[in-house]
Amino acid sequence: MIKTIRLILGDQLNESHPWFRTADDSVLYVMMEVLQESNHIKQHIQKVMASYASMRNFARKMRDKGHEFFYLTLDAPENRQSIPENIAWLIYQHRPEFFEYISPDDYRISRQIHDFSLILGVKVNICSAYHFLFEKSDYIKIEGNSPDQILQYLKVKNSAVIHSIQQLSDQQPAIPQAAKSTPDLKFSHDLRPIKKLIEKMGIDTYGEVNAKNFPWIISRENTFHYLDFFLEQKLPEMKAHEPIFSPQLSFALNLKLISPRELLSVLEEKLRNKSCRASKEQINRFLFDLMGKREFRRQKYKRETPVNLMEASLESNEIPRDFQMGESKMHCIQAGLNSISKMATVNQPSTLQILKNFAVYSKTDQLAFEEWWIGNLMNAFPWNTSESLRADFSTPAKIPFTDGRSIQKVSGHCDACLYNPNMSFGENACPMNALFWRYVHKNESELRKLPVLQKLLKEWDEMPPQDKHHILTYAHNYQRGEISVNEKSPI
Repeated sequence: MIKTIRLILGDQLNESHPWFRTADDSVLYVMMEVLQESNHIKQHIQKVMASYASMRNFARKMRDKGHEFFYLTLDAPENRQSIPENIAWLIYQHRPEFFEYISPDDYRISRQIHDFSLILGVKVNICSAYHFLFEKSDYIKIEGNSPDQILQYLKVKNSAVIHSIQQLSDQQPAIPQAAKSTPDLKFSHDLRPIKKLIEKMGIDTYGEVNAKNFPWIISRENTFHYLDFFLEQKLPEMKAHEPIFSPQLSFALNLKLISPRELLSVLEEKLRNKSCRASKEQINRFLFDLMGKREFRRQKYKRETPVNLMEASLESNEIPRDFQMGESKMHCIQAGLNSISKMATVNQPSTLQILKNFAVYSKTDQLAFEEWWIGNLMNAFPWNTSESLRADFSTPAKIPFTDGRSIQKVSGHCDACLYNPNMSFGENACPMNALFWRYVHKNESELRKLPVLQKLLKEWDEMPPQDKHHILTYAHNYQRGEISVNEKSPI
């Protein structure tokens, strides 16, 4: 007889959760693939496939350990295609005493489950994810709120393993950074049945996929295999400007296939047996990203999302036409879109920043771009993405400024581009320049407070009024799709 129904979401694949310490045939675990979530926002085909494959592997493994699992595939006849309707149907079928669920990371899903659980007619219990290091009770124990402050607090809270890691990292030699980077580890899973299912159910997705040789992590075993590779080969090669976490490892962490505590434990072990050659600086950056930045973003999302959703600007445009069509004549934008289409990620941080800035300069609706970003990037989830994107959209002073000339200085994009990075209007003028200057014009009063921008603002001040008019018109016309590039005209 089933006394308790427990819901597990697709990003709650924590095999070490206290729920699974002992098998109990009076507890029914429920997982489901539903169109409600697959169609909530348009997602990359690789992200949908990786999520389904990971969920199925998790359910299979837990079932093998003796737990009662009910798994609703996307095409199951009894699937109502929404979380509330499926749970209501299961409660009607089994008449349990309790409905329990792990607190969701996504505010939208959290509100939905909370609201429908009030009318189920059974006792409801909400459980912790037992994944993050910073817990709700920690708020009263820490003064201030920044990644650095959270990092220092968590170092004390996890003092045993952190003290050991820091002692061992003090013994690490300064490793010269490799001239060439080791290619990332990719897996080769045959997920053709899942791809066929997605197509059969008519789920609209972005991007490309090699379903026969699917490259992403889809299990806990994959995760630890990749972690060995990452700590032994990739971390020692990380340069100062590169994100310390690879998309593969980030994705596994976000699905809860591994916990931060487990990650710290493996790092300590590898430093102890000398199989991780990362320098002290690289290890400190690793700790900052894992314990500071990641935990900070999650807490900020939990606190501020309800307010931000109400205050989000709706007077902006939809996502840029280039993003909607997946193609652009601007080489820097096309490079980012190509990378996302093929790999569901972008390896170059500068390219990611260019895409974000292009959206900001285009007066894109923040929530629309947030959905596009989360849907397309494997390691982007609402709780770890929204805070940084909102900062970019709401605070002009927060973003690194990017016009055509600055892109030309830091990349080779402009050499292969049809647009001229030194022109802001006229034939083949770089649209990024015109959009950038319009952004400066719109936010001029706030930008004048920043000493670093005085040279740029002086350039804007000294422009003839007719040039300013041409620039603003060019930016407006580009967004309307009324600017064409002369492909025969050399830059």
